[in-house]
Amino acid sequence: MVINQISKDAKSKDCFENFEKIMDFVEKNHFKYKAPLSDHEVNHPRKVKSEIHEWLEDSIAFLRKLPPRSIPAPPLPKDAKYAPNLLLESRLFETVGIYFGEEETYLLNRAMLKLLNETNAVSVRFWGKILGRSRSYWVIEGQVPADNPDPLPLPYERFGQGVNALTYWVANDVQGHWHELPAISPEHIKRARTAKHIMTGHLNAKVDVYPPFPGVEKHYLKAQIVRITYSTVIAPNNFYKANDEDATKIEISEEFAMPGTEELKSLENWVHVHPNILEAGRITHLEPQVGPEEDKDEVMNKILTADPIKERLRPLSEDNPFTGFEANWLVRVHGDTQVFNMADKDEGKSTTYAVLALRPLTWPGACVIANNNTWSHIYVGYGIKAGGLPFFPIAPNDIMVEGVEQDEMPEPNPKNPLPEPLEPNSDDEGKKKDENGNVIDDQDDA
Repeated sequence: MVINQISKDAKSKDCFENFEKIMDFVEKNHFKYKAPLSDHEVNHPRKVKSEIHEWLEDSIAFLRKLPPRSIPAPPLPKDAKYAPNLLLESRLFETVGIYFGEEETYLLNRAMLKLLNETNAVSVRFWGKILGRSRSYWVIEGQVPADNPDPLPLPYERFGQGVNALTYWVANDVQGHWHELPAISPEHIKRARTAKHIMTGHLNAKVDVYPPFPGVEKHYLKAQIVRITYSTVIAPNNFYKANDEDATKIEISEEFAMPGTEELKSLENWVHVHPNILEAGRITHLEPQVGPEEDKDEVMNKILTADPIKERLRPLSEDNPFTGFEANWLVRVHGDTQVFNMADKDEGKSTTYAVLALRPLTWPGACVIANNNTWSHIYVGYGIKAGGLPFFPIAPNDIMVEGVEQDEMPEPNPKNPLPEPLEPNSDDEGKKKDENGNVIDDQDDA
């Protein structure tokens, strides 16, 4: 039809110009001829699954693998598995501005139960979310019995001890596969302190930092999670007490009574739960290798003096203040602070809807909430510590300006000296010379 129309307008001056426009339009729109559908294709169209159908199938398969009921809250019998109810905790986190939506929260809660049933973990909790450039990591923390038959080589700390005391699973999709992060060495901790790297979302991606990191992103991710956990996980004072036999271990105090919101606003009423990570990248120092003339205890005392082990249940008020602030923690109360008296079976007790939030300045994204008799921890951020080294190495100094070039001077003792110039007013000056420099007599020319 197009050709027929052009042939009719052949006498028109715009005939070829219109043809060029049509051809250009066809090329830009990638015109492809397609044969008409047959009767069978028209009556039996092919079913195309949309993204929502694929998501529904994944959700159904994910939910069918889980137990129909959630694990009951404590008190639990000995050796029972435990997972907190994230649906209830999410309401408190929403009060302080942290919310993932009902759908995502429900799936996270089911994912925790799935890990609790499919692994040998005795307890799990939702740790938080590490944001990345292309994909982010959902993180679940768990306590796994230290019965791994394969011991780690030194200077690694054993499974269930030190920086490898807790187990972490990560996933890019809540309904996807949860990967267990590997054990880390002291070198991973020390190098992570000198690096600032935004996650890519791929566990085997290279960590492009300087100085070079001894591992891939899954090792760096585990190191950052451990650093954040050991710095920001806290508990009300007197909830834990030191073990009578081993001061490095703690246990729950049976005489603990939860303080009120006003009392918890003081940093002195909160203590760190985990021990401090030493500059050596471990929780404890390795036994020093000493010579025959050295005293082992004396060498260990020097190591402890240079890199001391802090008290485990140390109050937050003893933390070094952040630059420009009086303390390292920001405390804020959200919601209604009114105290209400309870009735019925809880008569004589009081409750409040206020939610206390404590945020460390050294780790932006970490948050601890407390309400009545419960408190919880969460982290949502890029896993980068505030302050410290910049993202990139410092640029080198500017190139210095080149010096002034000196004038060239003649060689004082040349190998082939030039002939000395003739003296002025000489008899030979102005006379003709041959190729060898001899004076030509005018009489010879005659």
